Amino acid sequence: MGPSPAAASVGGGPARSSKRPRFPGFLVTAVRTEEGAESDVQGLEILLGQYVQCSRENAGMPVFEKTNATPKGGFAGGAAPRPCFLYYWGAEDGEELEGWWFGEEVGGAEVLCYADKKDFPPPVTGWIVPGDPGQPIRCLRVSSLGADVESEASVAERSRPRPPSGPPPTGPPPSPTPSPSPSP
Repeated sequence: MGPSPAAASVGGGPARSSKRPRFPGFLVTAVRTEEGAESDVQGLEILLGQYVQCSRENAGMPVFEKTNATPKGGFAGGAAPRPCFLYYWGAEDGEELEGWWFGEEVGGAEVLCYADKKDFPPPVTGWIVPGDPGQPIRCLRVSSLGADVESEASVAERSRPRPPSGPPPTGPPPSPTPSPSPSP
């Protein structure tokens, strides 16, 4: 679908061990753009879905693999998804190739799209189909599964009934202040 980020050095150079904790993953979706279209490129469905961190790293960053799991748990019906990875490619093969990539293999010959972002996490927007010139994918969104889970947990925590805070009252309850009697 476009140029490869150089299959000659699969892995983007020597792997740098990171002390980064496991990351829950990403949900890749298409949204309606200002023009009203949900898809501005053909074949976008290959990218859409949930990506979870696998045991691999590339250029010192975690690699994420598309699954058929649904964001709320369980599995999507139908055939297994076509293999697709979300991975970082370092500057070892040139700064123009550095960034986040979607492809059927990490560092493989066929890449689907990329974003020019030099650190973790991958960007939410700014994805481009490689080519001359590259075609922006304005409708593509890459959102953190951790952020979604965290926000749902926060909502659940806020809506849970709580006992009153502070120390328990001591002594007799305060007596009500009598209100003045109306004058005749």
